[in-house]
Amino acid sequence: MLRGNLEFTLEDGGVVVYTDSKRIKIAFDPNRFRPAEVPILLSDTTKIENLGFNAKCSLKDVVNDQLNHYLSEKERKG
Repeated sequence: MLRGNLEFTLEDGGVVVYTDSKRIKIAFDPNRFRPAEVPILLSDTTKIENLGFNAKCSLKDVVNDQLNHYLSEKERKG
């Protein structure tokens, strides 16, 4: 679990994500940057699971879909 606060501003220029195989720099676009954005959301899914919900996609699948949206076809995997 994360401890403390995670904050970033437009002046930071972006963030760096480390994966198993490489380092990915995510640059902030001044026209789209929302300073009030919540950087990380955590949740407890117990209640919805008790109602019968079962995830069809893993977190890895969701992240891959999001990254592939922004990568060129040559950079995409799978």
